[in-house]
Amino acid sequence: MKHNAGMKKMLNKVNMADASQYIQYYNENIAGIGRGTQLKAQQNYNTNWFDEILQNGTVYNNTINISGGSEVVDYFLSANNFTENGIIDGSKFVRNTIRNNNTYKFLDNKLKFTQTLNLSFNKSTPKPFSSFNDAYRQTLWHR
Repeated sequence: MKHNAGMKKMLNKVNMADASQYIQYYNENIAGIGRGTQLKAQQNYNTNWFDEILQNGTVYNNTINISGGSEVVDYFLSANNFTENGIIDGSKFVRNTIRNNNTYKFLDNKLKFTQTLNLSFNKSTPKPFSSFNDAYRQTLWHR
């Protein structure tokens, strides 16, 4: 039996524009392309969207193995669960695998039959990158 656990986080988080900086950048962009509705200069909120959508992620990997044999059969069975909760709030990936190997021996080991089975089940809950991209567009670095 084996268990591993870890954490993930964004290493180089960029500085976000505050509300007035973003409004200025957005309105300059709208004026530059000549279409769209400009935002009013005074906003009630000053949200740091990176702080809102990012979290520390977790990674878990659990494995159990059973093996053995006799004069007529060797066997190996393994089950694994890998779970990753991503750094974008609500994103998740889960993979479960089962592996089975058996070797059957006949005629005093003169004839062998080997069977292998691998199964994998995945479930992913991705979040659209647009939420991350929208937050990134509000950074001072992006300007």
